[in-house]
Amino acid sequence: MRRDLFLLKVGLVVTLLSGVLTNYGFAEQTKSRKKIAVTQIVDHAALNATRRGIIDQLEESGFKNGETTEINYENAQGNLVTSSQIAQRFASLSPDVVVAISTPSAQSAMTYVKDAAIVFASVSDPLEAKLVASLDQPEGLITGVSNAVAFDMQLSLMVEFLPDLKTVGVVYNPGEANSVALLKKMKEVAGPRNIKIVESAASKTSEVAGATQSLVNKVDAIFINNDNTALAAFESVVKVAEQGGKAVFASDTECVERGAVAVLGPNQYQVGRQAGRMVVQLLNGIPARLIPVSFPQDMELHVNRQTAKKVNIPIPQEVLARAQKVI
Repeated sequence: MRRDLFLLKVGLVVTLLSGVLTNYGFAEQTKSRKKIAVTQIVDHAALNATRRGIIDQLEESGFKNGETTEINYENAQGNLVTSSQIAQRFASLSPDVVVAISTPSAQSAMTYVKDAAIVFASVSDPLEAKLVASLDQPEGLITGVSNAVAFDMQLSLMVEFLPDLKTVGVVYNPGEANSVALLKKMKEVAGPRNIKIVESAASKTSEVAGATQSLVNKVDAIFINNDNTALAAFESVVKVAEQGGKAVFASDTECVERGAVAVLGPNQYQVGRQAGRMVVQLLNGIPARLIPVSFPQDMELHVNRQTAKKVNIPIPQEVLARAQKVI
């Protein structure tokens, strides 16, 4: 009887210890997880592709959400105030790395996150946006990947389609630093080629259609250059432009399936993969100042035959021959 009682007590102790050790192990596992916060300015195909690339790269590198890593994601839905609020919340979570997809998200993160490394992605001009002072040796805790495309290449592509091109309409958000900087560069490049850039402002997605409508009778073509507001409402741009018989070009490869006649730009998913590799470097202890800002490794040319036909623009054979994708 005493022996049975003794064995019962031993069994209870073992069970209790097992539970304690299990809970301790779980707590330690949770504690040891890397914390990554991802902030994105708006929901549109290009930025979503960038985010997918980041997550896929992290998983392939052993940082899987819910296992070795805890990933918090929030989208500002195009609202700059919300973007700042997200950055403030993320700062309070004490993450290991903050990933900011877009220029406004990166600027918000830089303003409020002081104790964690920041990786930006899909930022057109990190210098103009004052995210870094040097591309080769970014100071402080921030680095990232730009998705910039030289506008002279874009302009040359448009001239291939429209040899008599004289005016290009641009829908942009004056509240986005990258859009303002890009507009300035476009005018600098177009001027010597005797091509005029005509801009129309849209501060939110609901204004994009109206901004496009104000351009169609003034320009030969419309170009959307990495402006997040215009990209989020890109179908509106295409619809209005087609009604006016004008072609839409863009620098985001996702746009060709959304109605652009032609697109020359980086693969946004691959931009995300590049940013993901930077996050992995930071999680492995390499400081941001030792990780130079990087740029797209390849440019892709995508063409939409159906849209070109709708606006009665022939596609040059030279363009078709070098296009990576034709739909």
